[in-house]
Amino acid sequence: MAIPLTPATDHEEEPGIEASLLMASGLALFWWLVVVLLIRPADLVAVWYEQKYVFTEVGSHVFNPYRLERFVNPPWAAVFLAPFALPPLEVAVLLQLCLYFCLLTLIIYKYGGNRTGVFLTLTSFMAMDNALELGIDWLPAIGLLMPPALSGIFLLVKPQIALGVGMTYTRRQILQGGVFMLIFLLVTLLIWGYWPDEMQSAVQRYTYDDQPTNPYNIAPSAVLPWPVSYLIGLTLGWTAFKRKDAALSILAWLFFVPYILFYSLLLHFAVLTVRLPLLAKIIYGALWLIYGGGALYVWLLR
Repeated sequence: MAIPLTPATDHEEEPGIEASLLMASGLALFWWLVVVLLIRPADLVAVWYEQKYVFTEVGSHVFNPYRLERFVNPPWAAVFLAPFALPPLEVAVLLQLCLYFCLLTLIIYKYGGNRTGVFLTLTSFMAMDNALELGIDWLPAIGLLMPPALSGIFLLVKPQIALGVGMTYTRRQILQGGVFMLIFLLVTLLIWGYWPDEMQSAVQRYTYDDQPTNPYNIAPSAVLPWPVSYLIGLTLGWTAFKRKDAALSILAWLFFVPYILFYSLLLHFAVLTVRLPLLAKIIYGALWLIYGGGALYVWLLR
């Protein structure tokens, strides 16, 4: 049975994209102000935990990032994060949030979306939650806008986000990307030593050990009966492969990853607004009704 999708087109430039980027920056500032002025003072949930204790601290540990507790990403991520260790935490978060929202806007337009998709994405409950957590999902987002040969540097920083886009690359692109990444990885071994062993140890300590009982892990493979998630992923993945539909491949990849948190679904929701806009609108309303209403109730009773 065919999957009803909007056409898979790539629009590098679209009328109105400048206005959409301006809107994205404004919404980033809006959510940042909501967190700073309303949520953080209420002290009901942890705000910017990883930013405060990991990502904005890694600038002091660029050449030995695994000495920093809970750092589980490839070591070259520290190079990209280092500039955000310079300003105060609040400024660093605002800059990264603006960057991520603008990148999501470019991705939506690249895959054929429009301003409506940008608005839905950046006013969704997931956007608010992303402003609360703010990981480093903006790095793999950069990978989706890079040439395939260079995309691996960014996609591998957090592979559960969008690494599946590779299933739509041509053989030539895969070969070029593979050769480039091999050379790049050899260089990283010269800089950071045999870092895969340190990274594996860090992942086992801070991620895998928590998965079986972690209530925050909402990866489809963790919450759906086996093998439902993989069957859905295979169906979407095959469709994406046949159509060379990068946006759909990102959605397909989600059904194979073992671990993902709610705030990281913002990028997936962004491409959902392009390929399945009606479903995106239903999810948008449902999340605000259920989680948004609950959050408001708790905040009013604080």
